[in-house]
Amino acid sequence: MSQYPYVIRDARFGIPFGTVPPLEDSLWGGLEDQHVKMPMAITAENLADLHGISREDCDNYALQSQQRWGAAQQAGRFVEEIAPIAMKTRKGVVEMTVDEHARPDVTAAGLPNFHLSSRKTGLLLLLTLQVSVTELE
Repeated sequence: MSQYPYVIRDARFGIPFGTVPPLEDSLWGGLEDQHVKMPMAITAENLADLHGISREDCDNYALQSQQRWGAAQQAGRFVEEIAPIAMKTRKGVVEMTVDEHARPDVTAAGLPNFHLSSRKTGLLLLLTLQVSVTELE
């Protein structure tokens, strides 16, 4: 994420010579709800409270989502979507052919152990982000 791009707004029609355009960090910009000026995680938690979505509901959805991904991967549905690349690692060259974030082998028993809260009463911090969840295993 250290190479996440910056954005220059309103540069489409040119920038006056001699001025330095302000750069916007698009990572942080994407993590904040621009309409209410609060983090997306808090917005997600507020919506969960508003609509009565429980931690159990979230866990069930996460489990179902991971299982569906696993079934689609096994069926070869992502073969044309992911271009394989060779990566040098300490153990040699590894060919990356699969999305590394998915965890189709996660179990319902492992989900409650994963801490999602960004506030004392909330529960949905990481549902707004794609995060590698090795803690679930």
